[in-house]
Amino acid sequence: MGPDTGQIADVLLPLKLDHPFSYRIRPEQSVNVGDIVRVSFGRRAEAGVVWRIHDAAPKARLKPIEARLDLPPMGEAQRRFVQWMADYYVSDPGSVLRLFIRSRELLREIGDQRVWRLTGQRPARLTPQRARVLAAAADAPPLSVTELAELAGVSPSVVRGLIELGCFSEEHRPKAAPFATPDPDRPRAAPLSAAQEEAARRLRDKARQGGFCATLLDGVTGAGKTEVYFEAMAEALRHGRQVLLLVPEIALTATFVRRVAERFGAEPALWHSAQSGGSRIRVHRAVAAGEARIVVAARSGLFLPWRDLGLIVVDEEHESAYKQEGGVPYHGRDMAVVLASLGRFPVILSSATPSLESLTNVERGKYDHVTLRERHGAAGLPAVRLLDLRRAPPEPGGW
Repeated sequence: MGPDTGQIADVLLPLKLDHPFSYRIRPEQSVNVGDIVRVSFGRRAEAGVVWRIHDAAPKARLKPIEARLDLPPMGEAQRRFVQWMADYYVSDPGSVLRLFIRSRELLREIGDQRVWRLTGQRPARLTPQRARVLAAAADAPPLSVTELAELAGVSPSVVRGLIELGCFSEEHRPKAAPFATPDPDRPRAAPLSAAQEEAARRLRDKARQGGFCATLLDGVTGAGKTEVYFEAMAEALRHGRQVLLLVPEIALTATFVRRVAERFGAEPALWHSAQSGGSRIRVHRAVAAGEARIVVAARSGLFLPWRDLGLIVVDEEHESAYKQEGGVPYHGRDMAVVLASLGRFPVILSSATPSLESLTNVERGKYDHVTLRERHGAAGLPAVRLLDLRRAPPEPGGW
């Protein structure tokens, strides 16, 4: 291999590496900063992101970039996000990049996916594990065996047993099938109350104006916070932006998929760690192409290749499940605020019991505060009374 006289691309790989590696750009290649490329690293092919481009040193002897992948590039805000997280959490940039792209997935081809839908048949012997699978499937779109097992918290053999009993029917869906377009003007099932409408107006205004702002939506349980922030999501959709709805637990994603579908007339994209590799590729590419307009996701949804993200909603923002402990440790709620700040769009933090961090940011004027103090409709708050455990102690060994 002779010396290079053209340009060099410094490519950051999604591996535990603290710096990019340099590759030669062949004269016939068109490569820009942010492009996702395939390169040879050691004895295997890897997908990485072009981090910088500069002139080649006269005596440089480098491997060439093998190909630019047919994927939208990683934008400037996302690259800044990678570096921000690496600096803040004292992590290798390559390890942080692995949160955004998985080399093995990006290099795979997409085929058909076998998924399973409920038939209505009930097993003669209904164990607790089987009941959990049937309940999870009732609130979810057709899913693979692995996804159903992860969602219900059972082993795949439980799901396969139900399939053998005729409780599920098989379907084939292209993994690259497009997502339906949500309708932001779809009529609501019920009108908003006066308090909800006022809160929704304030959030709609923020979504319409754009620019960064963080808002704590603070309301008692049953006040209708979800319907209120749905209005902000609708406003972002009207302006052609994408929306990310974060939920703290994988088990909640199916419930929110159903509620979003009821409100907007189309199922959102679903993103969490229990998905199969093919499903993740489908969502990853649809988000990058701007075709997935609403994504319901666990905390890792922050690292999707957003084409035009215009709003993040963090539901139950106080939940500790937003904390990532292994690998690169981070707090999903806090990183949602950082990403919104870097991308210059609003973020809504919703909770009936806000975290102390969010309340402190409200007191310091960093976050706006929208409150809902009454339950919607005829629902009332539960009765609460104090018990003196000295006079009414629990049973021995109990709490």
